[in-house]
Amino acid sequence: MANKNANRVPMADTLVWARVMRPRVPIIYIDMNHFIGMARANTGDVKTPRGYRELFDAARKATQQGRALVPLSTQHLFEISAINDPRQRKDIANVMEELSGFQYLLGRSDWNSSHGSSGTSRPPSTRGQVVENPNEMSSQPRFES
Repeated sequence: MANKNANRVPMADTLVWARVMRPRVPIIYIDMNHFIGMARANTGDVKTPRGYRELFDAARKATQQGRALVPLSTQHLFEISAINDPRQRKDIANVMEELSGFQYLLGRSDWNSSHGSSGTSRPPSTRGQVVENPNEMSSQPRFES
């Protein structure tokens, strides 16, 4: 008879949770196809589907006024790296930067791969500081082209 615990992962004696705080504003996830549409509208592409100019203007206003956060994810990085045209990548990155400030939404797999079995209770962050409230961030990392 097979051991029914053979496929179970041992549980730690104590669980450690990241000390993070939910922002006081909505987090809006924008899929890559919509970043592309907004980038096309931002560059004046006449073939841009209707509504992307208005979407970009509304998202820009909401983020500038601190009424929303538009973070990026690992998936955005994978998808933008698959775009071969450097001009298109730059146009999309410009929109991403303006709306997100390159703030990043750390996913579970990112957290697990960066920590392994280290048992640390603090999430990774830029400049060695944990950002417990994104509204208190003094500056954002910039990517140079």
